[in-house]
Amino acid sequence: MINLAVGGNWPGSPDGTTEFPQEISLEYIRVYEEGGTGISEEEYEQQSGFRLEQNHPNPFTDQTTIAFSIPSAEHVLLELYDSTGRRVRTLADHPFEQGTHRVGLESGELTPGLYSYRLKTGTGTSTRQMLIL
Repeated sequence: MINLAVGGNWPGSPDGTTEFPQEISLEYIRVYEEGGTGISEEEYEQQSGFRLEQNHPNPFTDQTTIAFSIPSAEHVLLELYDSTGRRVRTLADHPFEQGTHRVGLESGELTPGLYSYRLKTGTGTSTRQMLIL
């Protein structure tokens, strides 16, 4: 995000002498990528045995199922976030055995809209999106 902020510690809050409109001029923008392995998330999931599936059905109205696979027995945290990034529900927060598992979700009190769900274990983290109608 690039913006032209007015005010702050230097030179201070705007007053009657502040000239508007202001302008920002950029010659270039350099974008850095956080250090990665060069392996896509999907390739990593296939190689490691860790995988978060797309919920089914998606979109949905009343209920859906989220499937995931883990390569070894470990603690699983599966959480649901609304479109603002606010955690609205914890779907699982306990140990699971190695293998594929399914967690059901009922829309219940959730308002229609776009949500994200994140699976986090000692093996990895993965996020997908779902739509409640």
